[in-house]
Amino acid sequence: MSLFNCISLVSFSQFFSTNVKLEEPNMYCSYLSTTKNSIINIKFLRIKSNFYKKNNNYQLLLAAESAYRFTKISVHEHNLFQKLINKYWQQTIFLSNSTSLSKKYLNSLAQKDTLTIKKQNKKNLINFSKALMSSRINTQAFFDFDNNLSPYIQYIWRKGYNIQLSRFWNKWCCNNKANNLFYKKQINLINILKYNSFPLFVITNNFNQMVIAEPGDELVIHSNLIDTIFQWYYDYSTHRYINKIYEGWFFVNPHDAIEYKNYIASQYIRSSKQHGLKMIATGIDLYYKLSRQTNSRIHFRLLPDLVEISKLVKNKAYRKNLIFHPNQKHGKSYFQGQPIYLIQAKNNLAIKKNSAEVIDYFYSMPNNSLSRQYSPVFFSKEVALLAWSNFRKQMPLLKLPQRPILIVYNLEDFLKDHENNINTRFSNKHLLLVPGQEGYKEINKNSTVLSNQNMLQHVYSYFHAYLLKGHLWTQRVIWSLTSKQPPS
Repeated sequence: MSLFNCISLVSFSQFFSTNVKLEEPNMYCSYLSTTKNSIINIKFLRIKSNFYKKNNNYQLLLAAESAYRFTKISVHEHNLFQKLINKYWQQTIFLSNSTSLSKKYLNSLAQKDTLTIKKQNKKNLINFSKALMSSRINTQAFFDFDNNLSPYIQYIWRKGYNIQLSRFWNKWCCNNKANNLFYKKQINLINILKYNSFPLFVITNNFNQMVIAEPGDELVIHSNLIDTIFQWYYDYSTHRYINKIYEGWFFVNPHDAIEYKNYIASQYIRSSKQHGLKMIATGIDLYYKLSRQTNSRIHFRLLPDLVEISKLVKNKAYRKNLIFHPNQKHGKSYFQGQPIYLIQAKNNLAIKKNSAEVIDYFYSMPNNSLSRQYSPVFFSKEVALLAWSNFRKQMPLLKLPQRPILIVYNLEDFLKDHENNINTRFSNKHLLLVPGQEGYKEINKNSTVLSNQNMLQHVYSYFHAYLLKGHLWTQRVIWSLTSKQPPS
């Protein structure tokens, strides 16, 4: 602070002589980089004067200092070079504690402003809000002489192409290494999941485009070319995404997907009528590949079978003969992830009474020339018990128990463990993902519908998306030529 500023503010506070209480922080925008007393590119401001630390008006001085600087800079006549820097390169802003006294001071000064200055201040606040939402403003805290956090917070508003290039190159190298690691560790698991053809359900429009949940403020913000370039750079270099994350949902239970589709249709009536909504089945390998993408502003999430989770959480009898995995997070009112069931190996005491032989449950596909044995992963307890019952009938000499011990885990962590070779039991075996009854019925119904279609219906289904797109654009062109109002 300059000596002139301190003397002016002390006399100003004595003039009002009121007791001031701290309130919420307010934001004071100023062109501080253009004044002689501004602070630019200073990481720590140490206040060495013990007078201000002991003075009761210390917080008041800090708040009024920002107000004073703001008003002085508002009337300051900048030269052309300073204006260009503030407008196109960088601007420094301070946030400090606000008091009732400083508010009175600002209000009295605001009454003297002309209409042009008020419009300019309003425009600056709008641009400042957009810059905050696009992460173009970096914060820097201040500390006093004793390393205590000061009420001052400094903001550096970078504009135009003013970005930190060093961070970009370091992150670029890390991203290349991460991508190489992705292909080495996970490409094998992608092939395994693709071979399984396990069904997941998604909501798409009639153009076969997946419906993505969009942030509410995305429609309000209109970014220019520079902001778009900066958003791409910031996403790629930091993975701290500027706007709220888009979400794409995959469903295990088709009934949950249908409920989601009905909700979208009720909330977005016009667009759902124009583009249509439908539920289609896709493979789990697509979900796994999309969810492992490193550079994406879309988070692809898996919505678990809510019916299966409710049984696990609420029904005590349903949890009988179940052992939860040590890494599984669960409780009386929650369960993490999509539940899966693994049949625990049983000891065979029928062959030799004095020795025990470990038996792993396996499944062999009929009409399989390779005679591979698969280790099944069940998505439903009922299906797991049914498969165990069939296994007991095929192996009567083993004298297996009527009900097996099932290990309960979640799919997401199971896949991560398989990536890192933590699943020693499944490391050298073939995985077989077994869906629940609802998913199996839906796939069987779709297969029946496709098999009953004739050649003309197959051709129509193939070209349906193109025909619908042409019809929609023709309708929009005719509407724009015949009406001045947007479509309702």
